[in-house]
Amino acid sequence: MAQRALIVGDVGTGKTALSQRFGLDLTQQARQRGVNLHYIHVNCRQYRGILFLILHYAVSVFHPNFPKREFSAEELLNIFLQVLDENNAYVLLSLDEFESLIEREGSEAVYKLTRLQETRLGKPQRVSLIGILKSLKAIEGLDISTRSTLQSNIIRLEKYSKEQLVDIVNDRVELAFKPLTVPEETIDLIAELASIEGGNARFAIELLWRAGKYADAEDLGVVLPECVRKAVSSIFALVKKSDLATLSLHEKLFLLGIARFFKENMDRAYASLTEAEKAYAIICEEFNVQPHTHTQLWKYLQNLSTLSIVKKAFQQQVNVEEQHLFTCRERLPTNWKENSPQFLKKKGLTQTVQYNKAHMHLFHHILQWRQKLANCPLCSLDLQNEKIFYQDDSFIVLRTKNLKGHRERIMIVYKRHQHTIPYKAYERALTILSQIGREVFNYAPKFVILDTTFASINDHWHLVASDLDPKSDDFDQILATRWIKVVDNMYADQT
Repeated sequence: MAQRALIVGDVGTGKTALSQRFGLDLTQQARQRGVNLHYIHVNCRQYRGILFLILHYAVSVFHPNFPKREFSAEELLNIFLQVLDENNAYVLLSLDEFESLIEREGSEAVYKLTRLQETRLGKPQRVSLIGILKSLKAIEGLDISTRSTLQSNIIRLEKYSKEQLVDIVNDRVELAFKPLTVPEETIDLIAELASIEGGNARFAIELLWRAGKYADAEDLGVVLPECVRKAVSSIFALVKKSDLATLSLHEKLFLLGIARFFKENMDRAYASLTEAEKAYAIICEEFNVQPHTHTQLWKYLQNLSTLSIVKKAFQQQVNVEEQHLFTCRERLPTNWKENSPQFLKKKGLTQTVQYNKAHMHLFHHILQWRQKLANCPLCSLDLQNEKIFYQDDSFIVLRTKNLKGHRERIMIVYKRHQHTIPYKAYERALTILSQIGREVFNYAPKFVILDTTFASINDHWHLVASDLDPKSDDFDQILATRWIKVVDNMYADQT
């Protein structure tokens, strides 16, 4: 008997993994009993929520060269059932991002899927459905009869707790890392940050992977908490410049002290308020200002926590002052322009103490950064001489200067000089690059959007898309780089 079920939960709660695990176990059990059962997983968003493309993918599992252009969605649905009859096969069809199909096609398409076997009296019921979605609000717009067919079996997945995320990360560490290379503090920090992001296990795994890449790139023996902070910064900016601009002078000095503490203690995931207070006192002495009291610093910490710049924790200790712990959610720069003499002059302050070598190195680094900004190749593009495929107020898509042996190689660049961009802008950039890439790489069956961990330009946000030509100069490097997205050009309407 055919069944229908919904799996509901926030991002990163394991909906897709649960469905795929269930599908794998079910097909293995069916095979042992001599039943020809197939698990077909389709991401509806990947196929723009178009029922025809979803059904065509399902049919192509049995007939890979099945034509696309000659049938309607309803005809394809009947063909799908006919193919199953011919092969005496059963299908568990899992529709991920189910809300995309609902938003695009509405009640009619969902009704056809849920009631497709009602006219087949006396014949085997060959298709069972799993709908995967973030919220049940997505089905509220469906008509009553369609909605009633979906609500009999609902599995709700709750957000992971920090303790559960620690277990998940530990499991991945055992699978992917050498023993004793990922300290407990690093795992705890990853779990803490992922719990802030709504208990998102996918985010935790992404942080672990990126932190490991940073540790490899810097030839470290272990994955330090500082690698995790760098990993967070490489995904999206959690600290906004507008938030930093609202801080008072002493809040900025306090935050600078925190940044220095973590810079000098890269193996530490957390700092106590006492440790931060000592670092802040040193900063105040350097800037020749009177430090504020312990109570005032506690208020500053509360404000920084509200702005999500730091995350407070609590640990039971004999010494009461050591109970209040906190961590930085991302890597904070120790070379803010606010630490420059010009900033101090604007504030009516002068620094009377002599700069030691560390300070001279710090300000030399600031000057180098400014020079690098002025010479940024992505900021100084001569657009009249570039091959531009798309641009708007935020992004520009153009051909890369070095094709590296490819027929085409393109990139999307954020127009403002920023190391990271907001997550929504990041998702929009992926969509734009995927759409433009379909036109540019129409000669190739697939193309990929590459991760930027090892990009040659690290301080100006951009993404590169490339075909997969094995004769290209950088093919080995492409294989060694993580692919953010693989776009299959076999489906012209896919994004």
